Amino acid sequence: AADAAGGNDPSDLQAILLESQRVARLGAWTWDVRSNEVWWSPELFRILGLDPAVTPATTESFYGAVHPDDVKWLREESTRNAISGDTPTHTVRFLHPDGEVRWAVLSGSTVLDAEGNPQRMVGSVLDVTDLVQTRARLTGANRVLRQAQRLAGLGTWQLDPERSTLHLSSKTREILGIDGETTLSTQD
Repeated sequence: AADAAGGNDPSDLQAILLESQRVARLGAWTWDVRSNEVWWSPELFRILGLDPAVTPATTESFYGAVHPDDVKWLREESTRNAISGDTPTHTVRFLHPDGEVRWAVLSGSTVLDAEGNPQRMVGSVLDVTDLVQTRARLTGANRVLRQAQRLAGLGTWQLDPERSTLHLSSKTREILGIDGETTLSTQD
């Protein structure tokens, strides 16, 4: 039976996988720890801001794309993870040749040989730049809102229907004459 993409041809599935990575902004990589041989998906090249026709997929090319402030700790963590087999995630910045900074979440796992030694690492790089930028804008907007509320002498409240609680800002508690940081239950 044909799949939802229109066929079972492996080349179709590979094209679908590559397109899915592009849409999700998710790059993939492998690193043979012993030979230092590296492979990157086309989307990983894009996330790093590198042209696969110009820049080879190497560990040095990867670290060369990492923001200078993040290189040292990321190298140390990567070495530690390759040796220990740990698989944490890291958020890191990449600095593109045009000066653009991109944020990404790195995830990986270590494949061990029969003796339990690291053989290869595989992983993904998820571009989260839009999320980081949105959070920064939201944080800035909240800061402006708090300042405006303080200047205007306004209080706020927030109802959490799932928990049946009502959170009052310090100004609202002050206006209502309520002491402390108490969150009120709406079931009282």
